[in-house]
Amino acid sequence: MLSLKSELKTVAEVYSGAIAEVGNWCCGYVKAEFLWPDRVYIQSYEGRDFFLVPPCIAADGGVMYPAVALRLAEADDHSVGAKAINGLLSTMTWSKDKSASVVAWGGGSRLHPCVGNESADVNDRAYFPDLPENLPEKAKLALALYREGKSMDHVVYACLSFLKILNVQFSNPHAQMEWINSSVAGIRGHEARRRLEELTQTEPDVGQYLFVSSRCAIAHAFASPLVNPDDPSDERRLRHDYPLIKELAVLAIEQVFRVRSPSTVYAEHFYELAGFKEWFPSDVRENATLLAESCGSIRFPRLRFELVGRDGYAPLDELEATFLESADGCALVECRSVRYPVSIKLYLNFAEERLQLDLLNGVWCGDDGTADAAQAASDILRFRWDYYRQYIFQVRSVPDDIVLGRASAFIPENHWLDPNELNEVRRFEDLAQMRRATEHGF
Repeated sequence: MLSLKSELKTVAEVYSGAIAEVGNWCCGYVKAEFLWPDRVYIQSYEGRDFFLVPPCIAADGGVMYPAVALRLAEADDHSVGAKAINGLLSTMTWSKDKSASVVAWGGGSRLHPCVGNESADVNDRAYFPDLPENLPEKAKLALALYREGKSMDHVVYACLSFLKILNVQFSNPHAQMEWINSSVAGIRGHEARRRLEELTQTEPDVGQYLFVSSRCAIAHAFASPLVNPDDPSDERRLRHDYPLIKELAVLAIEQVFRVRSPSTVYAEHFYELAGFKEWFPSDVRENATLLAESCGSIRFPRLRFELVGRDGYAPLDELEATFLESADGCALVECRSVRYPVSIKLYLNFAEERLQLDLLNGVWCGDDGTADAAQAASDILRFRWDYYRQYIFQVRSVPDDIVLGRASAFIPENHWLDPNELNEVRRFEDLAQMRRATEHGF
């Protein structure tokens, strides 16, 4: 859920624990359009652990900026941390397609909050998977320019930042114009397509128009055409061009610099089964007979089921997984709790590249009369309630804590989220407490 100002944590609550330790800190105070985590969140990226710090409330009621903090080695200069933080924000901007910029820098031996003019929207579902890592320097520069363009308040200079992305790869103006003309057919956005259709009615060479009348006209002031800050018609024209220019920047980053766009990552959804494929070689996954024959030979690590942004569910913290059967390219895995009388069926749908659960028919909870059994029933019902409320489902290996797969949040079909289920959660919780009292002789 989005947090209102009254729901934000205090400075004392947020600036505690690991980020309160003495060290060599670099901190960027951030203005971002995308959702920010509602608690201190560690984002691992390119071998570094960045602390995403939520906005918080000072004693006088002032709202502090959200921040990205990085603890550096003692010998590292502040500029090393600043470049790393900017690089992370550029990939986050690319991943979410929303702006992010550092409005102030801080750091030193301790972290301190910075009072802000506005607060980010925070959410327990804010999450940043699949950030592109270990990219060539040109690709990193392209993402930096993309973030600059997305974060610009002035449409004219936003267009210039996007158009400069081509210049990273093509130093020759003619090569840039040729690339534009050969690539505009791949434009997908509605507004960008509409602007392209308008331009083709008046401009015989769209690539030349965008390069000369937009890029050069903005960057230079010694020739014609030029963009005059006093002439509103120039800004108006570039506002119309902006969707097309921005979409061309996305195409360039994906096609020229080989950085997959968020829409491509989502459309392919390879992340759903990525880690499980280690145990199912491609020839097995793609052959129904081999998949069926491999039931007895597959050995899984112990698994943990979780929902991103939610507290853990004890019966799902450590599960023994057994490959039961396969059908139509889908492997059925039974996952039994090592402690609780709970079993859940997990479906590895290799035919459709999907990680699936059936929480209506694929869950078993036994009752042996113990408090643990009642608590397990409560936790499983809570897990099902949260799962259908559009949280991201993840499976991790135990104990090495590697994400094996995740399923994106979705809107359930043909399923009514019955509020009475929460009464059942509480009923089993109360039953667990009664049984504990009995077991302990209270």
